[in-house]
Amino acid sequence: MKHYFLYLFSAACLCAALLGCSSPVMGDEESVFVSVAEPALPLASAWHIVYGSDFGTQQDFIATDLKAGFIELKKNAPSYILAYPLAENGQVLGYPHDTVHPYGAISPYSTILCPQDGFAASILQELYCTCEKTDVLTYNIQHFNWQKFMELCRDYETPWLINRNKVLVAIKKGKFKKTDIKIDVKKK
Repeated sequence: MKHYFLYLFSAACLCAALLGCSSPVMGDEESVFVSVAEPALPLASAWHIVYGSDFGTQQDFIATDLKAGFIELKKNAPSYILAYPLAENGQVLGYPHDTVHPYGAISPYSTILCPQDGFAASILQELYCTCEKTDVLTYNIQHFNWQKFMELCRDYETPWLINRNKVLVAIKKGKFKKTDIKIDVKKK
C-alpha cells in the first residue's frame, strides 16, 4: 500500500511537469504558519484575515480565534497578511474613527501578526491591490527591503501617522530612502 501511494505521487509529479501544471511539490504556493505576537484585543470577538502575494490575488476569511493557523502564499514573493479586529456585530473595531488598526506581517520576513507591522503590510497590500501590474513595479516590490521597512516603521509609536502617499510613490519608483518616512502633519 505504501508503494502504491509513492507511485501515485510520482505519477502526479511527472504529469504536472509534462503538462505544465503545479503540484504540491512543484507549485508556486506554500503553506505558511501564521500566529500572533501578543495577546489579541479583548474586545475582538473575531478577526477578518486578509492576505495576498501578487496583483489581484487577495483572499480573506473570518477567524474566531487568532492563535495560529496556515494560509497559502506564493513562494519567494513578499506577501501581506492583515488581521482586522471585529466586534460582535461584525463591524471592524475602531471604524470609522480608525482608533484600532489591523495587526500585520509581511511574509517571508515575518509570519507573526503584530500591531506594529500592520502599517507596513497595508502598504504592500495597497501596492498589490490598487496599482496596475507592470514588470517595473513587480521588480520594485520583489526587490524592496520589506524587512528593513518593517523595522523602520516599528521605530514610530504610531506608524499610521506616516505619510502613506510619499512611501507608496517612492516604492513604486524604486527610489525609496529612509528619509521618505515622514509623519503626515495633517494626521497629528
